[in-house]
Amino acid sequence: MNLHLPWGLLIALCLVAGQAEAQSVPVSPPSSLTLAQAVEAARAHSGARAAAAARTDGALQAASTAGRWPNPSVELRSENWGSGAPGGLPADAFVVLTQPLELGGKRAARRGLADRAADEARAAETGVGASADLAVIRRFVEAVTARDQARALAGQAQEVAELVRILARRVDAGTVPEADLRTLEVEHTRIDLDRMTAELRGLRALADLSAWLGPDAPASLEALVAPPAPAPPAEAVAPHVLDHRPDIQAARARVAAADQAVRLERARAIPDLHLSGGVKRTSGYETGVVALTMPLPLFDRNRAAIAVSDGLARAAALDLAFAERLATAEIAATRLAADRLASEARTIRTRLVAPARLARDAGRAAFREGTGNLLRLVDAERTYAEVELVALDLWHDAVLAAVDLRRALGEDLLP
Repeated sequence: MNLHLPWGLLIALCLVAGQAEAQSVPVSPPSSLTLAQAVEAARAHSGARAAAAARTDGALQAASTAGRWPNPSVELRSENWGSGAPGGLPADAFVVLTQPLELGGKRAARRGLADRAADEARAAETGVGASADLAVIRRFVEAVTARDQARALAGQAQEVAELVRILARRVDAGTVPEADLRTLEVEHTRIDLDRMTAELRGLRALADLSAWLGPDAPASLEALVAPPAPAPPAEAVAPHVLDHRPDIQAARARVAAADQAVRLERARAIPDLHLSGGVKRTSGYETGVVALTMPLPLFDRNRAAIAVSDGLARAAALDLAFAERLATAEIAATRLAADRLASEARTIRTRLVAPARLARDAGRAAFREGTGNLLRLVDAERTYAEVELVALDLWHDAVLAAVDLRRALGEDLLP
């Protein structure tokens, strides 16, 4: 065996072996996933974002070429063929180049129309991105809420199962009727069914979330890190409250584009000049040819197109005004909801969950000592389960309300 291989060959073999080993190692799902990480992963795999970016790129490229001059035309003409004159006439040959000269500001209006279309495409792309982020956030929060509800119900089911075993021993001893045991068993079954329903709801939300995250999707609900309820954003300055909303930006771009379309159609009512120049060869002599041509606007003044574009411009302005009114109302409603839900979520466990837990624990202690009332215990267990789920639902609503308010204000959905 040759043990003196060249260093370059040894390094190449090591690199190939390392690449083969790297390719054979499968990509493992993340062990934990925060909400911010989920949003970033979804952005990297979003087909809707890529499609919106492609449309924006096309609009920008169109805007960059919208101001080019109209193409010239070339004319090759020969005359005096078959004239019938005695001895015939020598053929005349023409080579003429004609360049249209736009008048009335058509070129500037065309460029303005393309620029406004690009502005609308950019605003639409921003809106698509915000909608995609919102979809991911909703599914993430829904999955976390369902998981935590299933955890709470699983813990309660375990505690009630222990109470069922205690009661079963008392039934065997003949100290309590069997009907009490069946009542508590029914309560245990109900809790367990609620747990299963919450687990299934969480798995459905996780499956939807995984479709957005692609290969970065977590393997289980346990990998999701519950985000804190974000504080609602600060009050925006009234005159600029709508400036960052993608839908308002797009509506304003449509108004500006419609105004540019009216300008372009009015400019088209002014006929363009056509400057022609070339050479002519007649009877062996070459001469220059110059012509200036302009249509006479006697019949067609582009009035139909002007009327249509003017109507579309007025409609776009009315749509913008209505969109701004709706957006203002939405911001007011979502801010009220976000503030109220955030305030309730901060105190719900102190005001509601803690007293219910005390009542449940007292009922369990009395039951274990043999002095408690079964119906009161079942009622305390049910009440605690309900308020625990209510608290988690409130956390869910508070998180999404804060996110909805940020979306309504056109801000980043995550602080």
